[in-house]
Amino acid sequence: MHRHLPRELLLVSAFLASISTVALAGSRPELDRSALSTPPRAIAERLTRIRTDEALRRVATVTQTDSRYGVPTFLWASRTTAPATGNGTRLAREQVARTARGTLSTLAGFYGLSSDDVRDAILRPTHDTGRGGVIAAFRQSVDGVPVFRDELKLMFDRQGA
Repeated sequence: MHRHLPRELLLVSAFLASISTVALAGSRPELDRSALSTPPRAIAERLTRIRTDEALRRVATVTQTDSRYGVPTFLWASRTTAPATGNGTRLAREQVARTARGTLSTLAGFYGLSSDDVRDAILRPTHDTGRGGVIAAFRQSVDGVPVFRDELKLMFDRQGA
């Protein structure tokens, strides 16, 4: 005689199995940098430097910061001029890449990025409708694996400012 388990018992068993799997997996700090804590004093010092460093203040104005990492989450770059591109046309990918990477290089001090970090940042497909602002996004990868929640977006006008 073949017996079926009650539906409720199957649901409870599945729920308990899922809880035990999560508990056994545990934390993976070697895979999640945010699991490693930066000393609060180091973050406070970094935030103070970002807000008071005259060289950085000439480059941009920080309006929001991430208190966990001590970096800006939003800033207004100082107005710069680049070669005119004209309105109503899409910018060449090379021009967008050059402008975006140049801007990232200028803002690198806010994020503690080295010139190698700027060079190696992966430029994702850009948003350019042929008029209005252009949005370029950079991603980071480690050994070819994209870093989760690690993206920096830049928006500039048709003249590259």
